[in-house]
Amino acid sequence: MIEKKLAQDPGYTMQSPENVWINYTVSEDYLEVNYVSPRTGVDRFKASLDRAVEIVKDIVQAGHQT
Repeated sequence: MIEKKLAQDPGYTMQSPENVWINYTVSEDYLEVNYVSPRTGVDRFKASLDRAVEIVKDIVQAGHQT
């Protein structure tokens, strides 16, 4: 995780082609998520990440209603 965008993104090395590499940047009004994964699992991983986003949104919205 980084708090501010760097002029150049840091490099990375995948130790295994089956690993997932993920990086996220939190800003005051958005969250940027970047990930690299094997092609065979990317659709399932993206669906899980999208579902997690919906759960977090529901939690945040519920907190604002109380």
